[in-house]
Amino acid sequence: MARLRQCEEARLRLTRQDAAIIASRWYERMKEKINENGGDVGLVSKVVNENGSVSFEGLSDHLLVTGSDIHRATQTELDRLGNQLGEFIEEQLQVEALKIDKESDPYRWLAREFFFFIYELEGLCRARLVNDWTYRPADSIAEKTLSLDKTEKNGSKSPSVEGRRLLLSEVVLMYRKSEDIKARGNASRLKTLDGYESHFRRFIEIIGDVPVDSLTRKEIVTFRDKLLQMPKSKKPEIRAMKADDQIALADREKLPRLSPSTVRNAIKQAGVVLNFAVETGLIEFNPMDRVNKAEKQQAMEASDLERGYTPQDLKKIFSHPIFNDPTAHRRYKNASYWVPLICRYTGARLNEVGQLHKGDIQEKDGIYFINIRRGEGRSVKTNSSLRHIPLHYHLIELGFLDFVSDSKDGPLFPEVPVGKYNRPGDKLSSWWSPLVRSQGVDPKAPAHEFRHTIKTEFRSLGVPDSVSDRITGHSPKNEGSGYGSVTLATSKRNIDRIASLNIKRIY
Repeated sequence: MARLRQCEEARLRLTRQDAAIIASRWYERMKEKINENGGDVGLVSKVVNENGSVSFEGLSDHLLVTGSDIHRATQTELDRLGNQLGEFIEEQLQVEALKIDKESDPYRWLAREFFFFIYELEGLCRARLVNDWTYRPADSIAEKTLSLDKTEKNGSKSPSVEGRRLLLSEVVLMYRKSEDIKARGNASRLKTLDGYESHFRRFIEIIGDVPVDSLTRKEIVTFRDKLLQMPKSKKPEIRAMKADDQIALADREKLPRLSPSTVRNAIKQAGVVLNFAVETGLIEFNPMDRVNKAEKQQAMEASDLERGYTPQDLKKIFSHPIFNDPTAHRRYKNASYWVPLICRYTGARLNEVGQLHKGDIQEKDGIYFINIRRGEGRSVKTNSSLRHIPLHYHLIELGFLDFVSDSKDGPLFPEVPVGKYNRPGDKLSSWWSPLVRSQGVDPKAPAHEFRHTIKTEFRSLGVPDSVSDRITGHSPKNEGSGYGSVTLATSKRNIDRIASLNIKRIY
């Protein structure tokens, strides 16, 4: 598509309306960034005056053309304006896979259209910088189709099999077959692929099983808007219903709806299948990339963004009888006691702990550690997840090494049944969540909160992110962070600084 659009014929087909549509798409992308960053995107800055009052300085204050002068601007002035706004114009042209000469009429049309939106965006920035979330900027024509898209669409060949145009259901089958071959049975990857396929099949249900090359932004918008109306409920009987039936139920019973973040993720995952269609030449571009995603729900205050357990939360959770009374009922026996404790002191993922074997508890230079690895029914999320985590001194005091010594060879927690993807973490998660809430603690993701908790504690102790990332299995933040390694002794020294729980050995 890029090669097609860069040819002289394609340039000549760009219209004034195309320029307005391209500018509108940039405008919608910028609105999303402004809302995500509270107005701080560099278009407007606060200025504190000598008398203490606050004023604003915007990009428009420095443009060569201002206000209504744009309607009388000469060709030379528009060329200069295009240079000033070139960073924004070129960025959007790259998104559109377009190349336009700077000294051409289409580029001048773009400069004019981008100019108009600068004022709208500055107004939005000023509102968000003063925490005004009621201000709503003007709408745009970003949803309209470029004349280039129409021409290329009508002039291109339709993908076919034995003379038939490929339907969406056929494309998703092709995608899954290809990915299953690459996954080679990796349980973690198979779970991810099931998620992609599930969202795409919901997409087919909502818009119909149409030929893949007939997709337009209209169908994607329909998908997005339907998802926003669907209920949040995870009840199997509700999730098995058709989309329209779910929406009707949510309307009748005033059920909570899917969050914008959930909808954005669903569109992103469904779009992976269409990326495959682009990769295989079935379509020229992914229409999901060109539709505004659902706007993220804005947090009301800083505490809404905080994740992890507080010291008070941990005290409540670990006051449960399974951690203090040796006779208490434990659904998964030893795993019910040890898995949450290991997660608390390591920040490891629930599945990483649940799949441990006896041989994964090892010793080197007097330091006992957990070896998070692949193989023999064990899987990890990424290569960064492969790591050695020293045992916190309190785990040893509670008798974990004695428990390991007395265990049989093989899985350390054989009493935990594995789920669909041969992962014990799924069953442990469904057990742990209600237990935490029964203790008066209501986090967003009960099992995952341990990872947030330990990262927060490491930061409060001044532990470098490069060290804490190695312990928790997070990927390096940049190229330099990936160089070198973190010694076991360094990890042990910092893990032992994590405050111990107020529980005593009961075995």
